[in-house]
Amino acid sequence: MDVFPLSPEFECEDPFETTVGLDDIEESDDEGLPWADQKVKEITAAELQDFAQLMDEFAKGFDPDSLTREIMATLPLLEEDLFPSSFAHLLILLLQTDGKIETAQVKLVRWLRARYPIALCEPSETQLVDETFFMSEIEMLRRLLSTLRGDDDKTIYWINCRPFEIGKSCEKLEASIKVIRAFERDMRSATEEIDEERHFYNDLPVCTERTVLTSMRAQRCDSSQACIGWNNYLSSEIELTRFHQFFKHHVMEHDPDKARRFGWLPPEHIRVPRSSSTDVDLVDVSDWPLNDHQKKIMSLLFKVAQWLGLARGLAAVHLFCDVARNFTIHKPSKKPSASYILFMQKLAEVRLCPSSIKSQVPTPFPYDDEIYANRNPAFFIDVFRSARILVWCQVEMASFLKKKSAKKKQGYSNHGTSGRQSSKGMQIRMVTEFPEIHGSLAGAWEGNRTQNMAKKTGPLAIPSASLLAEETTLDHPASPEEEQSVYHFAGYARSI
Repeated sequence: MDVFPLSPEFECEDPFETTVGLDDIEESDDEGLPWADQKVKEITAAELQDFAQLMDEFAKGFDPDSLTREIMATLPLLEEDLFPSSFAHLLILLLQTDGKIETAQVKLVRWLRARYPIALCEPSETQLVDETFFMSEIEMLRRLLSTLRGDDDKTIYWINCRPFEIGKSCEKLEASIKVIRAFERDMRSATEEIDEERHFYNDLPVCTERTVLTSMRAQRCDSSQACIGWNNYLSSEIELTRFHQFFKHHVMEHDPDKARRFGWLPPEHIRVPRSSSTDVDLVDVSDWPLNDHQKKIMSLLFKVAQWLGLARGLAAVHLFCDVARNFTIHKPSKKPSASYILFMQKLAEVRLCPSSIKSQVPTPFPYDDEIYANRNPAFFIDVFRSARILVWCQVEMASFLKKKSAKKKQGYSNHGTSGRQSSKGMQIRMVTEFPEIHGSLAGAWEGNRTQNMAKKTGPLAIPSASLLAEETTLDHPASPEEEQSVYHFAGYARSI
């Protein structure tokens, strides 16, 4: 491995702070420079102009101050006509406070219990991975948006102040614009067509293709976590050496100015990207076939995606758009598929804890541990190279989700197992009948359960999945005691 190439005399110019243009280069006296250096200077100036143009396009209509006010004004309206798996539900999970999320989730559980039976299933290990992965992605997005909620007062390192190579910066910024435009097309199609084939299970078996997709999603989450702090992900193999780590920390501690020129410390002044014209949004939903309330939700959805792209980078906006594609603006039908009911049920029951996600990605090994650092260095190099390949997938692919071949115009009338292949092998049973309980509800139910088990009675009969599940309604608002009895019953049914 080569020796660390930087020397004390090396000056690293911040490409985002320079004002050099093509005209300046043509007029400057470059006769004394070698031909190769002249070409590098010309290419850099051209890429700077491309980056500025891309920033103008991506930051169209962007105003962080007005976005904060819009979020505060829109959040109380999101609970209007709220249902699980809606875009409003996603925005509540990402932008609302913990206490209000809990209140909204309880209301959504009541909403489900009053309309649909309880979905019971026994997913396989791979399906459990899909479910856990999807929920962790929502949790990561909530962590990325903590600044908008006011939960995190750390500095935002906007993409226009990060000292990446200017060529790679243009590629990633162009990819972010491509992701937003693809997301706009998919959302426009989703508002015009009703599709109730929704769940978070992948239809791929355990194979190389599934492993690659899982690795791509994991790398996207890691890259999103890295963008919260300043150092980001490793950019060269030299960073895997102990010498580099010692030199980096020495310069950061004793010469902060030089560390800033190298990009190891953030600049003293962070420039917030602002649009030259705030009258036109990046995505205009004014002509979409939606009512005013739905247009506000969709407009906020796109502005949050734009904020993530400018504040966190490509990985964050890529993650947000893929997660949002699983949600909808259309209310579920009276008899949706069993997999759709299970999907809504899981989303209504989820509880997020983004505080466990740290803002700094640790080094691949303790740089001051000589024994550990010299142990199998080829492994760290291979992991580094694999990560770079997976990051490139985000640039090449606007979405990691598989396109659907055909869309359903209305919901299913069968509450059995889902018709999609992704639920194949997983039986989903729908519970529509509940025992009648009197007296102290919790105590009576637990006592009856103990008595039944003592008598060695057979397990509680659950309606067959082949039978049509009828809509379950109450002639009065559900009391907390009644809801508790339902939860006790559902937990008991899952255990048998």
